[in-house]
Amino acid sequence: MTMLTRQAPRHGFAIVAVVVTLAFISFLMVTIARQNLAHRQYLVQREHLVEADWLARAGIELATSRLLADPTYSGETAAILEHAEVRIAVRNQRVPPDVLRITCEARVAAEGRGVTRDATRLVRRIIRDGKARLETVE
Repeated sequence: MTMLTRQAPRHGFAIVAVVVTLAFISFLMVTIARQNLAHRQYLVQREHLVEADWLARAGIELATSRLLADPTYSGETAAILEHAEVRIAVRNQRVPPDVLRITCEARVAAEGRGVTRDATRLVRRIIRDGKARLETVE
């Protein structure tokens, strides 16, 4: 006579399969969250770089308008935005002597570190018919 033995149901296998699946899904979610955070940080950094570039250019334009109004203008530090600072310096060139060098440094404060961009332009102040104008020197 042959005895048939009953095997116990394998409920434990289903639970293990569910736990492994949940662990894999959790791993994917964490990986996606980290990639999203890294991408967001990259975009914020890129935004600060573009902002600093434009602020440096705006500083050059500010300096040229001030030079037109006041030929003795030598520069300033301006807070154009609340989280940014623009340093403007105007110096006379030695060669050629009538050329001015406008240097502008824009710093945008980021979380933990800041972004700095520079811009420089050489200009010559010309007075014709009683009106002053600035001409860019190449």
